[in-house]
Amino acid sequence: MKPLRFGLQLRFLVGMAIAMAVVLALLALLLQRQSMMRQEVDVLGREAMQAMAAEALNRRGAAMVEQLADSLTNPLYFSDLDVIGTTVRAATRQP
Repeated sequence: MKPLRFGLQLRFLVGMAIAMAVVLALLALLLQRQSMMRQEVDVLGREAMQAMAAEALNRRGAAMVEQLADSLTNPLYFSDLDVIGTTVRAATRQP
């Protein structure tokens, strides 16, 4: 029996199939890494937005407290309950 010999066309097809498999493997790896990077960017963006919102709320709260303290200084000193009540009600109505 004669051993089988591979022709030039078959060798070329095998080489192209191997090259195609390598390219597809690299493409799959790149797509998987891109997906991981996108998820990481989403998480980092969400954390940054939450940090900015928390910081803005803290600044707003500190400004409100400072303003309330300034406006209540004299009424507390003179025990003016009407002005204290009006000021506190106005402060609690703010969003």
